[in-house]
Amino acid sequence: MKKHLVLLIIAVGIFAFTAKGQQRNTSFGIQAGTNYARYTPRFINPNTEDIRYAGKIGLYIGGFVNFRVSETIRIQPSLLFASQGSKFINENFEVRQSIDQQATEYDFKTNIIESTIVLPVVAQNYVNEKFYIEAGPQVGYIFSLKEKNVGDTLPGITNDGTRNLSNKDKLDLGLLVGLGYKFNENFGLNSRYYFGVIERNNMLKSSVLNLGIEYSF
Repeated sequence: MKKHLVLLIIAVGIFAFTAKGQQRNTSFGIQAGTNYARYTPRFINPNTEDIRYAGKIGLYIGGFVNFRVSETIRIQPSLLFASQGSKFINENFEVRQSIDQQATEYDFKTNIIESTIVLPVVAQNYVNEKFYIEAGPQVGYIFSLKEKNVGDTLPGITNDGTRNLSNKDKLDLGLLVGLGYKFNENFGLNSRYYFGVIERNNMLKSSVLNLGIEYSF
């Protein structure tokens, strides 16, 4: 993961340095923040709510280039590292130590952690000098998929470390909508909601809410 993060930082640096030499209508910067991610559909079995996906807190960091097309329209591609995924919850899970023993109910949770390289490209419409709305496509490459136990576990299962999960569908594709506010020429606040449009492992789609800051050079 550290190797991928270093490569991302180098790529962002080259990306930003190239943009710096462009025309005055082009700017570049960095962005970082937190996200709240969950798989959809929420309920794995439509006949019960005991087994479901829930939201998980993650983070993202990277860089962007902003192209001014007109007084109100801008195009902004970004290159980001994001820790996303979902929380998995299984409640009222019955365990029997033997056939004759009465069943004991357990609740257990795991965090599914997706380490992803994300490339969103959005069109921004500035309503005024400070406030804008945006929308566009986003593609992601999931290079690592892991699961970690949270809290109590089932009898005989230890709660240490993480384990790798099968990750056949590494590509994620979807759309995002968002809004932002510029405090000044350099600092801004941005919020985005991303929803996957293609099904991945076991008919899952991603749902991610981002909130972070941006700094333009």
